[in-house]
Amino acid sequence: MLGLAVSAATALTLVNACETTVVKGPATTVGGTTTGTGGDNVVNIAQEPNLQNIGGAVVKTISSNQLVIIRASNAEFLVLSATCTHQGCTVDLPSGGTITCQCHGSRFSATTGLVLNGPAGAPLRLYSSVFDSGKNTLTIMI
Repeated sequence: MLGLAVSAATALTLVNACETTVVKGPATTVGGTTTGTGGDNVVNIAQEPNLQNIGGAVVKTISSNQLVIIRASNAEFLVLSATCTHQGCTVDLPSGGTITCQCHGSRFSATTGLVLNGPAGAPLRLYSSVFDSGKNTLTIMI
């Protein structure tokens, strides 16, 4: 399961900033703000109806990468590769907590990207992202 470690100083900084910014991914950190307002790696959440509610998801191409973006909470998004690690097919949107590849039946966890059953042997790649609640944008680190 993907954990989130936060120092007391970082947590206090977030509370004092009155803004929720969450980074999720391989180098998980909390804090900071989104530096860019545009670019092809920034998703305007207001323009994505399927990401308005917790549990909503979309498949989008960002910087030539097909990604599954899932809204995990009001302030957290999970960004995974939409390319199956078995033979490169595009996976489906999550359903019932799993992401399925229709080509050969591989199933992945919709909360971690880990393989639930093959033939895929490797998890979906996890991308770091930063949600800026003030701008309602998600910046994906590609």
